[in-house]
Amino acid sequence: MSDIERGGVMTISGDMPNGAINQHVAVEMVASPFGGHRCYFICPVTARRCEVIYYAGGRFGSREAQRLSYTVQGMNELSRARRKAAKLRSRLCGSGGHPRPRGGNRIDTVRRLREAEYAAKTLYLDQLRVLADPSGFRWMPGESR
Repeated sequence: MSDIERGGVMTISGDMPNGAINQHVAVEMVASPFGGHRCYFICPVTARRCEVIYYAGGRFGSREAQRLSYTVQGMNELSRARRKAAKLRSRLCGSGGHPRPRGGNRIDTVRRLREAEYAAKTLYLDQLRVLADPSGFRWMPGESR
């Protein structure tokens, strides 16, 4: 049985932007309901289980302990809509311009992603229109205002 299987401590040491760090982080192994095990870090700040620890402020800790937020929490509605459309486009086309989905249901997956991308682009354009015309009046390109 390894140290992690018994519930051990991991030492993180190295040179970080703020200087050298040497921090101990406990690791707990928990049995999964369907067999096997899962490893969790024990946050050194909150003493709660977490799957990921982040380095901020010269120490490692959970997202909550480091007071970190998700990317979209600081975005306005327009930025969220643009990000959503870009992520869907990336899932659909990948980096090389070829469709990425694999498997027997590839055609259905591509169709669903294209529909979701269209809906996300429509949402983004609606948000732009609201910003351009604060009265909320919806107009289509080619129409006079």
